[in-house]
Amino acid sequence: MTLQFEHLPVSFDGFRIAQFSDFHAGSLSGEQEIFKKAFDLIHEKIIAVRPDDNAFFGGARLTNEELYLIQKLARAGAKTNNVTSFHYLNRGDGYVFDSASNVPFEQLGGASKIYLIASEINRDNAVAGFMISAARHNLNIPVELITVHPDSPMQHKVDKVLQVKSYYHFIKAVNYYLVANHFENGLFIKDNTIGYEEYKQALMKENFVDLVQKSGVEYMDMVIEFAKEFNHEMNAVIVYSEKELCAQGAFELKNLAMITGKLGKTSNGLVSLKEKNNSQGLFDMGICPKLGVGVQSILSKDLQAKMKDKWGVKSLPATVNVSQYDSLEKGILKNIFIFGEDPLGCAQNKVKVAGWLSVADFIVVQDYFMTETARHSDLILPASFPVESGGSFTNTQKVIQEFEEGIPSKVELMSFEQLSALLEKFGLKGYESTKDVMMEAISLLPAEQKAEKLQFNYTQDQNCNRMFNYGCDAVVKRFEEHFENELKK
Repeated sequence: MTLQFEHLPVSFDGFRIAQFSDFHAGSLSGEQEIFKKAFDLIHEKIIAVRPDDNAFFGGARLTNEELYLIQKLARAGAKTNNVTSFHYLNRGDGYVFDSASNVPFEQLGGASKIYLIASEINRDNAVAGFMISAARHNLNIPVELITVHPDSPMQHKVDKVLQVKSYYHFIKAVNYYLVANHFENGLFIKDNTIGYEEYKQALMKENFVDLVQKSGVEYMDMVIEFAKEFNHEMNAVIVYSEKELCAQGAFELKNLAMITGKLGKTSNGLVSLKEKNNSQGLFDMGICPKLGVGVQSILSKDLQAKMKDKWGVKSLPATVNVSQYDSLEKGILKNIFIFGEDPLGCAQNKVKVAGWLSVADFIVVQDYFMTETARHSDLILPASFPVESGGSFTNTQKVIQEFEEGIPSKVELMSFEQLSALLEKFGLKGYESTKDVMMEAISLLPAEQKAEKLQFNYTQDQNCNRMFNYGCDAVVKRFEEHFENELKK
């Protein structure tokens, strides 16, 4: 089987894209001049409008270093906090901190039982799937699957299957039963959490029977049995996937782990599986309107003082427009910069996304290959592969994984070098290597990590607002579609 991709153009003629073949091989001065024109144009477009008329989007497959430079370009260059990812657009805050108390993979072997809730690990998370299967077969740790998929291929790889129709309502029904019957772990809640009484009061206003019915279980006793069993398990680990579970469901799973006193304990609690290889890096590197590096509040005085000092700027954006979705819907963004994402090609509603792009005055895309979004852009920057530049990713366990460059880049300026050159257009310091970028990012982390209590979060309803398939990544889309077509033959 072979995959064929179109070569991405490396230049433009005005706003029209010119093909790579238009340039003579080895004409470095020509390519450098083209990049210079592109950077000049981007700079002109940014400063020609109000800061918040610009918006920057970074993909979850980009390196930490690239993501850091994107948010720096937005905040220090364009002077806006309008920086986010289409991957998480309008999906809620439940995914922001869900990895903070993740059970380390090596502790799975100490679990008394593993629960797979909203997690088709054999398809989407092969490494975690291998570890869980190894724990089941080698250590006799029982695994239970809670799924909305009647034909889930995981059914023959677990010890018990519970069929539901709504993960969110099932989890919330379990929480309701435990709280209403005073089965909560009061000592853990008192010592380690805040907001429980407020959560309890709000939850008790709901109707248990209604929650059970919406969950789609066959009998109410199934919810009760699950709640009692999970509460009594000495070392229970829940594994779930952001691809399958809505953000409000992630909040309620965290509430469940706190109600039963399991969150943050050895071989106990939650494992959140991110959809993309660097979904965690998005938040860690500040690809969020209200968060900076290290998932710190962007309005933190300490963080702002460090950014001003390290970046050599006198001012930073003062406003935070939390919902970039609203800005897109209202059509108020004039310049849109998209790095490593294909929102049009991966959209569930292409008409809506096409409308967002059509009303913008200027769109820039940086990507590996010609994508549907790139075809609708005014300027394309050819991206380098991570293996060409080196860098790092942050996995779902919040572990930074470094890698070195392995092959020469096919483009004159690698992705991080392009971002560095753009920063220089705004009078900011450039970078010689990805290591320089990471060292600056690390310098913005807080001097000490304060231990904060766990927060209960009441949710009124589920928010299944997933708008893009394939993690909004054209590469994943092409591979998955190719393999699906081949398997049908």
